[in-house]
Amino acid sequence: MHRNEKLLSLDEFLSIPFPITIKETKGAIWLFVPKLNILVESNSLESAYALLKEQKVTFYQRFESIDGIDCIPRLNDFHRDFLQRIELSKVVVERLVSFVFTLFFWIFLLAIISVQLKKGSVKIRDAFDGTSPEKNEARLMRFKENLKVATPYIKEVQKLLNE
Repeated sequence: MHRNEKLLSLDEFLSIPFPITIKETKGAIWLFVPKLNILVESNSLESAYALLKEQKVTFYQRFESIDGIDCIPRLNDFHRDFLQRIELSKVVVERLVSFVFTLFFWIFLLAIISVQLKKGSVKIRDAFDGTSPEKNEARLMRFKENLKVATPYIKEVQKLLNE
């Protein structure tokens, strides 16, 4: 197929119903075609459409002069299938990576919590279990040493409270 056979003619281009945004401000009517970036202003709607048609012809002629008719945007470019617009493999990989990182985070967090609970339960069990007399003696000695260190501070506090 020759390149010129699939090109768009001027009449075909003018017959494409591109979406138009219409705005009226202080007696002026603005027409904007976002797909083509064409903006016209006029006093009446009829003259605005006539100016828009002239701008579309100028738009087509500019592309025709540089042999770029195939670069003119088509209306159906906006209506591609949803699955064609997204890269499904990219989304799946991103979700999988996110899932793996989240899974490792929760496993790590649960491991830390279980270790801390185990340590706490061992301390609670040691506190309530009966201890041997040697352990009791060692605890009493540690308490007396700590009391010797804290005694001067306790005396100072008592003195301040008595005054």
